[in-house]
Amino acid sequence: ITIGNAIIDIITDVNDEFLKTLNLVKGSMKIVSSEDLNQILKLLKNFDFVAGGSAANTAVGFSSLGGTASFVGAVGNDDFGKKFKTNIKYEGVDFILGNVLESNDQTSKSIILVSNDAERTMCTFIGASTNILFKSIDKSIFKEKAIIYIEGYLFDKIETQQAILDICKISKNSNLKIALSLSDKFCVDRHKKKFLNLIHNYVDILFANEL
Repeated sequence: ITIGNAIIDIITDVNDEFLKTLNLVKGSMKIVSSEDLNQILKLLKNFDFVAGGSAANTAVGFSSLGGTASFVGAVGNDDFGKKFKTNIKYEGVDFILGNVLESNDQTSKSIILVSNDAERTMCTFIGASTNILFKSIDKSIFKEKAIIYIEGYLFDKIETQQAILDICKISKNSNLKIALSLSDKFCVDRHKKKFLNLIHNYVDILFANEL
């Protein structure tokens, strides 16, 4: 089971000069408003849409290797939400809504700016994807899998932090291994104490790429 932000990725190639123009730190993820995201879109010439997000991508990758994966996330009741559900199901992943109904918020979107050296810099609008409610998740899924993977980006919303704790508790009681991705250096800067608490009490597998 993977749990994270259900995001439509908008992917395009750029050069480093373009990043400097937008005052972006190469390799980072910046939270932007819907208006700012639309302004950046106007500057792009070509881009592709695909269902994304760290946890969703992990589920798709695991499924492509022959595994059975479920993804828990929340989308908006809009065209992007429909695209997300259609795309991830096409990739063989069971999509489980983490909210009772699709949120009234817009589906989350992230512009993925890929540099010539393959580094990615992200500008992300966090809409409906953090509206994950523990009470609306079918608890039977925790009896069917071996590992649950959680992305650190979810900690950017206080209400979702409680859902993560509840999910960790039921996962531990169901003998699932709990994996956590720290997601981004700036995410660690924002939530270090809460990450440490989760790691000490629940996490079995930790993903990070810098010391």
